Amino acid sequence: MARTTKPLTNTEIEKSKAKEGDIKLQDGQGLYLLVKTNGSKLWRFNYYKPFSKKRTEIAIGRYPDISLQQAREIREGYRALLAQNIDPQFHRQAEETAKQTEINTTFEVVALDWFEYRKTRANFSANYAKDTLRLIERNLFPHFAKLPITAITAPMALKAFKPLQERGTLETLKRSIQKLNEIMTYALHRDIIPHNPLSHISKEFDSPTVEHFKTIKPDVLMIMQKCARLMQ
Repeated sequence: MARTTKPLTNTEIEKSKAKEGDIKLQDGQGLYLLVKTNGSKLWRFNYYKPFSKKRTEIAIGRYPDISLQQAREIREGYRALLAQNIDPQFHRQAEETAKQTEINTTFEVVALDWFEYRKTRANFSANYAKDTLRLIERNLFPHFAKLPITAITAPMALKAFKPLQERGTLETLKRSIQKLNEIMTYALHRDIIPHNPLSHISKEFDSPTVEHFKTIKPDVLMIMQKCARLMQ
């Protein structure tokens, strides 16, 4: 007959002390509380690794920061992973890597990277750089700055730029869309995003009216040319 482990109670945990050496208080199904002589109490989950079947353990956290109920919920999550032959340690590492990648690829981070890169290229004077950064900070960052760049969608952009169209600031709207797409293309070329979902959003908005200069009459043009020669 298999031996059963009596689940821990909060009272037992609170009263537990390790005097002569560290002790382990078992809660069952791999979960235990390591009580150390310095007074700290640490949750651990003991399990067999998928495939290799080697025994190992993973740290869950410190009691009481992680309560008994929370530790049990984490244990059940790990057991569910093991049922799919997924090692909880590898799963945690993958989640931490994905989270760090998300932090490093927010729109704000990528946009500023693009800006620094763009400053090194031709046709990007100091004044133009200043105007560009101001436009990004004013029209793009309020909507997208803290979002992972992979999460930005066309509907989000349409909603963000709608007020510019409603105010009739079409030239600003055009430049904002252009800069947004330049940043997205920069991310695409560096494998940060799989595709650019915003490449055609400009078609959803009105274009600024282009004003052409009036045609100069031939006689006026001749007079202007003569004046220019006399000034040489």
